[in-house]
Amino acid sequence: MLGAAAIIAMVWLSYQPKPISVDTAKVTQGPLVVTVSEDGRTRIKERYVVSSPIGGRLSRITLEAGDLVEAGSTLIAEVEPTSPQLLDARTRKQTEALVKVTEAAQERAAADLERAQSTDKHATIEWKRSEALHKQKLISQAEYQNFEFLAQSAAAELKSARMAVQVANYELEQAQAALLHTTEPNQIPGELFKITAPVCGHVLRLIQESSIVISPGMPLVELGDPTDLEVIVDVLSTDAVKIETGARVMLEHWGGDEPLNGVVKRVEPSAFTKISALGVEEQRVWVVVDFTDPLETRATLGDGFRVEPRIVIWESDNVIRVPTGALFRYDESWAVFIVGEHSLAKRRVVERGQSGDFESEIVSGLEAGETIIVHPSGSVKDGVLIRVRE
Repeated sequence: MLGAAAIIAMVWLSYQPKPISVDTAKVTQGPLVVTVSEDGRTRIKERYVVSSPIGGRLSRITLEAGDLVEAGSTLIAEVEPTSPQLLDARTRKQTEALVKVTEAAQERAAADLERAQSTDKHATIEWKRSEALHKQKLISQAEYQNFEFLAQSAAAELKSARMAVQVANYELEQAQAALLHTTEPNQIPGELFKITAPVCGHVLRLIQESSIVISPGMPLVELGDPTDLEVIVDVLSTDAVKIETGARVMLEHWGGDEPLNGVVKRVEPSAFTKISALGVEEQRVWVVVDFTDPLETRATLGDGFRVEPRIVIWESDNVIRVPTGALFRYDESWAVFIVGEHSLAKRRVVERGQSGDFESEIVSGLEAGETIIVHPSGSVKDGVLIRVRE
């Protein structure tokens, strides 16, 4: 009798559905950050190419890449000018035109400096005013950070404008000296025309090192400050429209132990076409990022170094969130499978909000603490028996 009952029980169990093994996760509540991630590289903000304003024989340049130069004192190159008697009228006219061009550039740089000074003064006043309002909790943290960013940007533009004036003055002096050499008939034979550094910084590269005969305008040396860096990253144009100036940026995998912090300085207004690794044409846009961490935290970072920026396009401190792999399309909506009573899978339609790299926001349909199925297979249906994989 007992044997027959056991056989019946075994037959009955053999017809029962076997549970499907699944992976699960808890619905959590907390911060969520949505970012755009692409490869980027560092570059020096301000580069200056030193060119010869006159033609003649260039003496060998003794500087090397990395050497420190001081504006107005460090000798960059020496040129033995071509004798004025050997110059034609066209060369003299070109030199005179160069003087006029550099004079106009000097006036334009001076006007840009005045505008940058006014902008910097106004931005600083607004920043200090917003700081007082923020302490009184009359404006949000985001608004205060925006004023702070505008003040920092204005200060950077002022620094750039001052350097532009310095460079314009130098170019005018060089052009006037070149004009004197091309028109002065009593030039001393063998006298060398000296070219000095227009700005303080380092030698980035030697464009022309050997002693050769050069023509006016030939580039000789590239100068810059290797500590004054920014990051450029090309993103898809569909992502670029979501990026705002002043957005927070996390710079990862640059070689240090901790990510660096930055802020979006500018999103370029024009896109360009780039062929992806899969051979697909993509429209991409350059995004320029400024560092906000002190120089000491990135002292070993140089020009052209690779970084991985994560540009924040949306963030919140308190949302209902689930792993993105738990979501799937159901009709025209989003849905998840929750672990219901008696270990049965239950389909539930939800409203999805923002979506990050690994987690998504759930606007409605779930509560923190519920258990959901992650990466459900095609075998998981509404009401099927499941077993949580260990």
